[in-house]
Amino acid sequence: MHSKALLLSLTCNIFVLVPLIKVAGLSVKGQIFAGINEASGMKENLYDGILGLAYQSLAQTGSAPLFFNMYKQKLIKQPIFSFYFNPNTPTHLVSVSVGERSLSILLRASQSGELILGGTDISKYQGSITYTPVNIKGYWEFSMNSVSVGSKKICSSGCYAISDTGTTLIQGPAAQVKQLQQLLGAVYESHTRLYFVDCESRLLSSFPNVIFTIGNKAFILTPLQYLIILPVGNKQYLCYTVFTAGDNRDASKKLFWILGDAFLTRFYSIYDIGKNRLGFAKSTLYNSLQTVPAGVFKSG
Repeated sequence: MHSKALLLSLTCNIFVLVPLIKVAGLSVKGQIFAGINEASGMKENLYDGILGLAYQSLAQTGSAPLFFNMYKQKLIKQPIFSFYFNPNTPTHLVSVSVGERSLSILLRASQSGELILGGTDISKYQGSITYTPVNIKGYWEFSMNSVSVGSKKICSSGCYAISDTGTTLIQGPAAQVKQLQQLLGAVYESHTRLYFVDCESRLLSSFPNVIFTIGNKAFILTPLQYLIILPVGNKQYLCYTVFTAGDNRDASKKLFWILGDAFLTRFYSIYDIGKNRLGFAKSTLYNSLQTVPAGVFKSG
């Protein structure tokens, strides 16, 4: 849907019209897809390609994406798809240097994630669904009322965002993310391009919630949902936030946030091309939190 937060380099100049593609038992006719001549950065990954699920306007050839063709060919009953992600995704360290805090992280997809084509899975979310209209039919872009750290609002007059399963963390406009990180007490590290937090010197209770207000409803990330705790040695740990900076602009040149997997593991997401809207609901595993090793946070 958007650029993956893993380093990929692709050379692609072949577009192929495939007479028949089978996905989850469904046979899709006449689908155009891109063939890759060269690819680097995918050797460690479990997947062999990328399935775009954004609007047709983003397609380089102008051809209809796979899901749109599924609906046009009446292979699915409803023009919606939905995602569920298990937050208990294994995190593997490729390399770590404690002294310089230089690290490389490889995130492996959970076996219990779920993509529903043509519907939703009511067993994977709780409570009501909050819907918000799509602003621009490119990415799945929508308006947010605000982003807040505790009671302090970052964009009180509203801001824009896209929901993107292809982004691992959460990215926002540089100026807004800088303000957010300052309120969290996080410091930017140029060599990791992440924001570091000294967890050992702070109480867990000193970290505020981060709140994304969408459709006038608060979607809350608690500290243990937005902090990455990485073991780097004998009872040694590093803490980073899931928020990164990037000045991404849409077709109207507006800056927008990218709500990636760090958000979508907590909130079930629904994409409705019939009514051009997105829906979010609290995941059934919203309260499933990472185990906190002894000594990571200051006791008291």
